[in-house]
Amino acid sequence: MLAVAATGGAGAAVAGAGTAMTMVPLDNQTKDCDLVTATYDLTYGSASGFVDVGAPDSGSVRAEVHMQTAIPDTTYQVRLVQEPHSLAVPCDAGDAGVTTGVMYIDDLGNGSTTVTSPRMPGATGAGVFVEGPPRPGRLHGDIYTSSYIAAI
Repeated sequence: MLAVAATGGAGAAVAGAGTAMTMVPLDNQTKDCDLVTATYDLTYGSASGFVDVGAPDSGSVRAEVHMQTAIPDTTYQVRLVQEPHSLAVPCDAGDAGVTTGVMYIDDLGNGSTTVTSPRMPGATGAGVFVEGPPRPGRLHGDIYTSSYIAAI
């Protein structure tokens, strides 16, 4: 079993370009593109996890996503979203400031993946969205989002 440290408070973590990654817990909450909890909150899923977010150099942003107790033998979609991100612009795959990846969950419910993106001009932070497929009888899949925006 892997323990995940909880972080109190809101706001961005402190990490500069070329410095260590910032560990951000994943919440089981639906959030808008600016990582603020959405007015409609679909909270499906019972997994736990975290993401290490940072800017390993001045030209890129990286998110290393780790999950436990997720749906076994499943593929989850991961979106790395650079902030600030206008709510007037979607944060879907292919949109400006959004990079996608996939994470395969093994037969024990564990998985990890790394998503790397060129750094967008003016980006000061980043977060992730992790979405699984719908379970039988559900319209929406598991949804996990960064607890807060990590500074990059």
